[in-house]
Amino acid sequence: MVGKMKGPQEQCPSCREDHMRESASICPPDDRKCPPLPGRELDALVAEKVMGHGKSFSYLHPDGIRIGWDPCLPAYSTDANAALEVVKTVVDRFKCEMHLRNEIRETPLGWDHSGRVTVQFGDIAGAYSDSAPHAICLAALKAVGAII
Repeated sequence: MVGKMKGPQEQCPSCREDHMRESASICPPDDRKCPPLPGRELDALVAEKVMGHGKSFSYLHPDGIRIGWDPCLPAYSTDANAALEVVKTVVDRFKCEMHLRNEIRETPLGWDHSGRVTVQFGDIAGAYSDSAPHAICLAALKAVGAII
């Protein structure tokens, strides 16, 4: 084996493939098919790129290492109420509609409502995830050109 492994190899919840993860919430930069996972890093990205907040929401040690997150940072990627603010911002900015679809599967034990959630902002951008707030954040970041 050439080179050192940076961390444990695990299944990415976004693409469902096994690969290395450099942080708890974002897949390796050379693996661009994997979007950021829900969490404070994604919330800060949405705050900056979509919501237009100019301030940094992370607390940095004097030598540049992040040591925490500002408690005022809304949980856009995990809280439905905060995600609705993102929807409102994108819909107002692009004058488009937002469509949300939740996959429901029939199983031998009944209906499974834990399927994939798809969000589409008009013809501008769309994304899918296992939760609506996460899918909303990903689609919003695609709409403003922050992620592919």
